[in-house]
Amino acid sequence: MKIKEIIIKNFKNVAELKTKFGGGINYIIGSNKQGKTSVIDSIITGFQGKKAIPDYMRQDMIKEGAKKSVLKFEVEDQGKTFKFQRSITKSGINLSGKGPEGEKITEAFLKEKLSPHAFNPFELADQTPKKQIETVQQILGIDTSEIDKKIKELENERLIIGRLIPSEPEEVDRVDYIDTAETVKIKKIP
Repeated sequence: MKIKEIIIKNFKNVAELKTKFGGGINYIIGSNKQGKTSVIDSIITGFQGKKAIPDYMRQDMIKEGAKKSVLKFEVEDQGKTFKFQRSITKSGINLSGKGPEGEKITEAFLKEKLSPHAFNPFELADQTPKKQIETVQQILGIDTSEIDKKIKELENERLIIGRLIPSEPEEVDRVDYIDTAETVKIKKIP
């Protein structure tokens, strides 16, 4: 699951913010009291709803002077785009939205269809390091398959080259050129 866009209105100390997220890693940078934590809290609230905000804290989520907060999200999961929003008022938190086939977005839908790891950080902590990396990449929408393939190719090439280069350092002063993983040209520097 990847967040493509978020619109925040009257949430905590953010009056209005609209931002699109890139495909890789996104950074939220700013001075103190500029709304960085509010952006993170809005994402947590957007996906967790009532679980994220106890009733006694709901008023704190609405910007002073406003009647309600609105959090709008556009997310992509497995090539499909979903749009939903949360409205936060003194009396409650509401969820609305539709999926790509017009299906209504509910709490169960968010939990089931969109990344379940976003709802249980303890599950992530219990995973093996390799599985944690895969989970975080999935949550952030990062595909490293091409890079992983290239790394494997380079590792194999390095193994082959290591077998072809003589083990005595004085025999070779420099490797000038590597044509392929099968051929290594070695020149002795005069």
